[in-house]
Amino acid sequence: MSKESPEFLDPIIALLESNCGVDLGDDFVSHLVSLSDVVKNDMRKFLEWDESVIHLKLHEIVTTGLDRNGRYRERPLEIAGDEHQKFSVPYIDSQCLLTEWLAIYRTLRVYIHIHNRETAA
Repeated sequence: MSKESPEFLDPIIALLESNCGVDLGDDFVSHLVSLSDVVKNDMRKFLEWDESVIHLKLHEIVTTGLDRNGRYRERPLEIAGDEHQKFSVPYIDSQCLLTEWLAIYRTLRVYIHIHNRETAA
């Protein structure tokens, strides 16, 4: 895999670059990018993931963790039964951080969609 492949890019940066009509100086966009960086720093610190692992995981959750309507697919604990008690702390931490990051990504995606719709009108 080359460094140019999408798996090595921050999905939020790729999203912003693909929607060049959005003002990158917009306070809300800047805030979401900063929040994304905070979550990624937590991934580095608590999970000991390097940049390429983080971007690979984020790319994977964006491309496969969303259904066709853009909703996060998850398995509720009620369906998992007692199985949910078997997960390790690092696994639970990783799932929480990935879910937190995905919420930031989806918020930015919705904001860009609304912005593009308003400027097209």
